[in-house]
Amino acid sequence: MTVIPQLQTGSIMTQALLAFYGVYDSGRIPSIKNVKVELGNLSTLDIPSPNENYSEAYPKYEGFYSDTNQVGSDNPDDYKPWKPFMGPQGKDGYTPIKNVDYFDGQPGQNGKSAYLWIRYSQNADGSGMTTDPANAKYTGYATTETNVAPTSPSAYRWQQTKGDPGIGIPGEPGPDGKTSYLHIKYSNDGGLTFTGNGGEDGGDYIGQYVDFTEADSTKPSDYTWSLAKGPKGDKGDSAPLISLSGATQAITIDKDGKITPASSFTVIGTAVNTSISNWTYSLNGGNFGSAVPTGVTRSGNTVTINPATATFNQLTIRAADATVRDEFTISRIKDGGVGTPGADAYTVFLTNESYTFAGSTEAALADSTTTEVVVYKGITKITPTSITVGTKPTGLTSSVSGSVVTFVAATTLVTKSGTIPLTITADGKTFTKQFAYAISFQGGKGEPGQNGVSVTGTQVQYVQSFGTTEPTTGWSNTRPTPVPGQWLWTRSRSILSDGTYGSWVTVPTLIGREAIVINATAPSNPSTGTLWQMPSDPNVKQWDGTKWVDWGISIDNLIAENAVFKDGKFETLEGVQIIGSQFISPFDKEKIAGGTNWIRGTLTNADGMSVLEWTEYNKSSGATVSTGTNRFYPDGISTMKKTGSIIRSSYYGADGIQISDGNLPQLPASLLTIEDIVQIPKTLIPASSGYSQYAISGDNAPFASRSGRIVQLSGAFKNNTELASGVSGTMGTLPDWARPERAVLMRVQASYNNTYLLTVNTDGTITMSRHAAGASNVAVPSGSWLNIAIVYAAKNL
Repeated sequence: MTVIPQLQTGSIMTQALLAFYGVYDSGRIPSIKNVKVELGNLSTLDIPSPNENYSEAYPKYEGFYSDTNQVGSDNPDDYKPWKPFMGPQGKDGYTPIKNVDYFDGQPGQNGKSAYLWIRYSQNADGSGMTTDPANAKYTGYATTETNVAPTSPSAYRWQQTKGDPGIGIPGEPGPDGKTSYLHIKYSNDGGLTFTGNGGEDGGDYIGQYVDFTEADSTKPSDYTWSLAKGPKGDKGDSAPLISLSGATQAITIDKDGKITPASSFTVIGTAVNTSISNWTYSLNGGNFGSAVPTGVTRSGNTVTINPATATFNQLTIRAADATVRDEFTISRIKDGGVGTPGADAYTVFLTNESYTFAGSTEAALADSTTTEVVVYKGITKITPTSITVGTKPTGLTSSVSGSVVTFVAATTLVTKSGTIPLTITADGKTFTKQFAYAISFQGGKGEPGQNGVSVTGTQVQYVQSFGTTEPTTGWSNTRPTPVPGQWLWTRSRSILSDGTYGSWVTVPTLIGREAIVINATAPSNPSTGTLWQMPSDPNVKQWDGTKWVDWGISIDNLIAENAVFKDGKFETLEGVQIIGSQFISPFDKEKIAGGTNWIRGTLTNADGMSVLEWTEYNKSSGATVSTGTNRFYPDGISTMKKTGSIIRSSYYGADGIQISDGNLPQLPASLLTIEDIVQIPKTLIPASSGYSQYAISGDNAPFASRSGRIVQLSGAFKNNTELASGVSGTMGTLPDWARPERAVLMRVQASYNNTYLLTVNTDGTITMSRHAAGASNVAVPSGSWLNIAIVYAAKNL
């Protein structure tokens, strides 16, 4: 129904009456609903409210067109093609916002101080950030618990606040943009006065405002204040401690190949008030990594080292959690063979290189620890002649007893961590080692106060406008599509654990007018570099001055069934079989972090084999230090290193390890097999007829053992009856693995001052003969002690 009111004349108000009539005595009563009043003489479709019918409450399509007329057309055909404007109603929940993470928060912990910091940059990763917002393309936000601004760009969350080239037809030049400034001050009395240094020192309250003036206001009332520091929390958990201990820190290999210790040993990790969550290893002073080295295994908090298969020169084991750690270093010391006389090699290490003292909330608790100074000359352990402990912090004392240094911490020790130099003198040589210490402080217990309020998240909203005045309405959690020439306003505030919010901080950005022209037909009179894209075609073309050429594809991501290509590189490639391909991976990186030498080369995988070719060089001078090639065959691995004219190579395969060293041209290439590294524990030697084992346990029991090629006999036999002067006999027989390549003879000690000739034959028999007292042979009394202690090389099996 349309009602056309009469025109108002004079002071008489025109009225339009709607009259409804019904037969009231028949029980029918008229009702009026969904009345719509519109200005004009044409009515439009009735649109229900969202509560009545969401899908019909909003327009479903939108259309655009452009011409030179200011007034829009009433002809729907002029707006074609029409595009969908709004999707179906979404489910209840959070509205995702680009670059903002939302989480359903759990109850927050006791409050901590929160400081908001804002920086500006031309780059998406924040590199080159400044405090000047002029012409900045990106804005970074960071919150901290201290009043010191982070200096690393990675500590900030970066958002693009200056638009990328817009989408649409270039418009007329817009008004000059204004630079907005965020001003922040601190107060301890809710904003009545500033803290020290004109409000720059941190405080319990934070005040903020934004304007277009660079200088900070000196009036506290110009700032919006909110509580930034909660009350002290409850007493913290007990201090965590981690320590490592092991049976030895040295593996020695003498010139004959004997390894000490001969069997595997362990390093045990102990955790107090925490658990060890991270095990890493450093080989020969290199970077720590999670890969377990050769000859090393780990089960739980126990690391086992096998000296026979270990290949490192120095191994440092690190056990850690998120806050504390301990390290344990093992050195593998090898004695070279007979060669040109040279200077003795010394190895110096501490059995305990670092220690964490338990602490209260402010200082160390009374505690102590020890470390032993171990010095090796070659493979021989020597005793230091003097140990001098360097400068220590207040509250930490030390004492030296022999080669053991004891550190005692008193409750006056407050220095959180540091190192103490130990000057060691041994064999006329001076060495320096560093002992590291730290304090694991407890959290303090504060005075009773209000419930703590912490920051649990950030709320970000957006709105666009044509003016430079901050809008008061229209804010949305969804970032709109930037419109060239308009201001994009972004505001954010902290979400607090008590359900309240911090103050809004608003930043305006003027959207640039550069654009890709999107139209079904090409732009007329384009300039060189103009970009044009048809609405139905993802391909973008560029005018090169004479013609349109392909410029690129305007898509955000390319997702195939089993591959994702994102931001210019493959992000995921899975479920693919690649046949007949060669993979080449070049590299150029530091050999050791912070070192002067770099390594470059290529790793090639092809034809069932991997080849690593590398060159070590000095980064500053470019001079080559050494070159090498590593090849990974189906049945083994070969390595080659060339330094100058010296070539050193090795081959690792199932048959053993073959090594050639150009530094020792007088030695041929050598093959190391299982016979060279086998470890056989002490085995009781059975007695032959007429003889008995002197004991079946202890030092006098006849035993044979083998370590690599070295066989050691120990203990003794005894004769069951007296033997006449000059009589010889077989006391026992050795197993095959303990027999010599050639017979071994040695005059050894017998009972009292007597001696006899001990012979170990190639068939394994152990014989005695020429029992003598001085220079004369004498009879062998019954039950004589016939010592068999001897060491020799085993034959090839």
